Amino acid sequence: GEGRGRGGLFGIGLRKKFILQLFILMYCHSTIGLGYFTLQSWIPTFMAKDLGIVNLKVAGLCTALVWLATSFNTAYVGVIADKLLAKMPFWKVRRMAMTISTLIPASCFLVLSTTSSPLVGVACILIGLVSWSCDYAGFHPYIVEVSGNYSGTVLSLTNSAGIIAGIVGNIATGYSVSLEGNFNTVFRVLSGVYLLSFLFWNLFMKGEKLEFVKAA
Repeated sequence: GEGRGRGGLFGIGLRKKFILQLFILMYCHSTIGLGYFTLQSWIPTFMAKDLGIVNLKVAGLCTALVWLATSFNTAYVGVIADKLLAKMPFWKVRRMAMTISTLIPASCFLVLSTTSSPLVGVACILIGLVSWSCDYAGFHPYIVEVSGNYSGTVLSLTNSAGIIAGIVGNIATGYSVSLEGNFNTVFRVLSGVYLLSFLFWNLFMKGEKLEFVKAA
């Protein structure tokens, strides 16, 4: 009886640990989705309202150049991460990528909530999005590495959370901007969300395998 009791408690512990890991992965993917959908939808409006770039051709060009730079970084960040795998444990490589993709955008969003300078604003968007794209070398491969045969299931759950966060974020952004007339609150919230993602990942995501425990 005692052995079965210990086994049961151990199983419960594993399930709680699994739930915590899954929650953090879902939160981090929500952060990715929130930033992506919000910026993709609202950059030109932000440039016009807060930065004074009212010429739509200029705003469109700036937006295109920002995303172009992001795509170039996305193409190379995975290659760099693969080379680092030969020098350090996989979870440290993923942690490095996730730190860059959360902490730097959090800082850039905070600056964006205070500036009205077109140069500073566009530079922060550029730096923030290029840094954000480093999650492709951190988040997605980490799920494969710790989830094994269940990586498809885990990624489908986290991706759903990311899409929902993006939808809610777009609605909330529209409401906030219509109420206040600027993006200050939007970027402050984004900064806090990304900072929390940085803390969660660095505190808890250390390469431990996700334990799928079946109920007895």
